[in-house]
Amino acid sequence: MGFMAVLGEIVPSTSMVMVEGSTIGLTILASTAISKGMSPFVFVVYTNAIGSIILLPYSFLYDRNTSEMPLLTLPFLVRVFFLGLIGVTMAQNLAFLGLSYSSPIVAIGMANIIPAISFLLAIILSMMGAIVCGVGYSTVMWGQAREDGEMHKNSGNPLSSPDDKVPLLQEYSQV
Repeated sequence: MGFMAVLGEIVPSTSMVMVEGSTIGLTILASTAISKGMSPFVFVVYTNAIGSIILLPYSFLYDRNTSEMPLLTLPFLVRVFFLGLIGVTMAQNLAFLGLSYSSPIVAIGMANIIPAISFLLAIILSMMGAIVCGVGYSTVMWGQAREDGEMHKNSGNPLSSPDDKVPLLQEYSQV
């Protein structure tokens, strides 16, 4: 087995360990800064600014072929701005605000519980969706059966038509 094959197997697990280590380090750093008086919102601004300064040069170094598409267009930058504002920034603000009320161990533990909570919410919401679909189907079937019963009841009356039961079509059936 060559060096590149071994490296290809080691890199994913090593990078996962490094990401978890940096997350733990950031959480401990945030807890220390917040306990010394820094606002969690200011800490989020600083971490996002430092992350942007570090990662922005790599986007220019490892860019794809720019002859097909311009690198940074205004609509693309607006989308990235709002995605970052709503997604990551809001999550970080809530996480660091919660961290100001508890310890870093609780924050990291909660981060590990998030997939389980997402799974439970998916199960609960899918059950609720099935119940809503079932109730809706039953209601439609009940309405059709009721309408069929009224049709059979009025079948001897030559002046009644199916349009008489539908309020939206009553004005057109009398024309």
